[in-house]
Amino acid sequence: SAGLGIGAHRAMQIAERLYIQGYISYPRTESTGYPPGFDLTGTLRIQRTHPVWGEYVSDLLAGGMVRPRVGKDEGDHPPITPMEAATESEIGGGDAWRLYDFIARHFVASLSPDCVYAARRAELSAAGETFSVTGQSVLAHGWTAVMPHRAVEENPLPPMTVGQTLLISRVDLVAGVTSPPPHLSEAELIGLMERNGIGTDASIPTHINNIEKRKYVEVRSGRRVVPTDLGVTLVQGYHAIDPELALPTIRMHVEKQLDLIAEGKADHAAVVSHTLRQFTEKYKNFTAQIERMDNLFEASFNPTASSSKPFSKCGQCLRYLRLVTSRPPRLYCPTQEQVLDLPQGGVVKLYNNRCCPLCDYELLLYTAGDRTYPLCPYCFNHPPFPDAPGLAPGPRGILSGCPHPRVHP
Repeated sequence: SAGLGIGAHRAMQIAERLYIQGYISYPRTESTGYPPGFDLTGTLRIQRTHPVWGEYVSDLLAGGMVRPRVGKDEGDHPPITPMEAATESEIGGGDAWRLYDFIARHFVASLSPDCVYAARRAELSAAGETFSVTGQSVLAHGWTAVMPHRAVEENPLPPMTVGQTLLISRVDLVAGVTSPPPHLSEAELIGLMERNGIGTDASIPTHINNIEKRKYVEVRSGRRVVPTDLGVTLVQGYHAIDPELALPTIRMHVEKQLDLIAEGKADHAAVVSHTLRQFTEKYKNFTAQIERMDNLFEASFNPTASSSKPFSKCGQCLRYLRLVTSRPPRLYCPTQEQVLDLPQGGVVKLYNNRCCPLCDYELLLYTAGDRTYPLCPYCFNHPPFPDAPGLAPGPRGILSGCPHPRVHP
């Protein structure tokens, strides 16, 4: 994805076609290292007739071949390896050739000597300030000869001696501001998924393709993965009900349990039973609170909510909440993607720009019949004194005898 600009799912589809045609080995592998008995020399010898890198391969076979020192053999299949010395015309050009070219060059490079370069660093002092500059010169190209896009850039320093005086030709003062980080690239997302145990090398492309097909994300220029409003709202809903459903912790735990089963360190039936109980409880908890997800989606995509006027200030982002008057009445924060329910059967209005001293949300006046109460929308949904006497049953209620009678109802 990063090197070729091809989506992970598309790359896997092309790799499977190259495998079926006999050009590469099985692509859905977890191995990054070759087993001890793998015939590396024989596989490399196939490439010596290639018109592009054949001459380089012949030099390796003549005495420069180095067995890979890193990588892990998972025992399923070897790493993706070229099985034929195919040309661009034989492959058919396009992305298929680009992928094959990348695989073949990477294989040859993995059997090549190291790239060796010398780096020099110089420290310079001017007006009491210290500056440094680094330069490097390539001594032996090694494996970068067959992968020139990974070559070390040569920028050697000119000859200098300790104590030498240099003329300052120009001084620039540059002012700037920090900018937010860009959206994750597809390659960065794949790296994070691997680090957090989400999926395998074979299944990760499918996971990314699924969230794209379901319109949770869009893959834009530069293979940047940008969440859609639908995707953001879905994740916010998970966080509102059970944050673990939107975090990698559960999946990581399950993957580790599966690894223990494969290693013979955990009982299969026990792991299955424990996992089923865990997800059953999470399912029951989620369905019991599904109304929170419904309210969030309705507030996010209801035309009435999107066209409503700003109402009162949010105590977290300090922007305006929107009042949704359709039943059930609620306030919606587009920035925080948060829904705050309001009491039913009454009328709410602003309370002279006063704010709650506990959460800084702007206070409202709630009128029911001939009685009017001050109301904090956040504390109404998240009671700050859940064990106080006089609180009505349930997660929300009107509190009598509150320690802040001038603020809370």
